[in-house]
Amino acid sequence: MVEFCPKCGAMLPVGTERCTACGARTKPRVMDERSGFTWGDFVSYSFVGILFALGALLIPFVVCAMLYGIYLLLASAPPGF
Repeated sequence: MVEFCPKCGAMLPVGTERCTACGARTKPRVMDERSGFTWGDFVSYSFVGILFALGALLIPFVVCAMLYGIYLLLASAPPGF
């Protein structure tokens, strides 16, 4: 079966790693041959992990800051309020 270059669309022989016309890779670089995990997967999963970690740290901080702000507003209210 004939393969095509993902960048320029040139026809390539089966098993070609780089396009003979433009030099683009025909298959992504693989970190782990057994699982097929690529560097693109690694970067996207790392980015998601960083976002979850930031969320886990920032959400409690924001909630505490809001509660402290409400406390300060109520503490400065007149006594009959």
